[in-house]
Amino acid sequence: MSRRFSPRLPLVLPFVACIGLSVAACAAAPHWKQAGVSEADTARAWADCQDFADRRVGYQPSDSALDAHDRRAAAKRYDQALDACMRGKGFFPTKGS
Repeated sequence: MSRRFSPRLPLVLPFVACIGLSVAACAAAPHWKQAGVSEADTARAWADCQDFADRRVGYQPSDSALDAHDRRAAAKRYDQALDACMRGKGFFPTKGS
């Protein structure tokens, strides 16, 4: 008897998705520059600003029919908070960002 469905699979999928999003988000950090700041320091500032934006937006998914709208609105607020944080730290977006 083969087992095709693992009961742990639903628990693993959100974790894998979060890792994928984190890697994609970290890849965007080089699109921000500040004179005299290393890529490592830029990446740290980017991570700090991601944490700030996460706390600021605080989006929680729901079963609401408006959830897709809520996600888009939250994504916009997240991007605005991230942008404001990076600019507040003295970084400016470069071409391609």
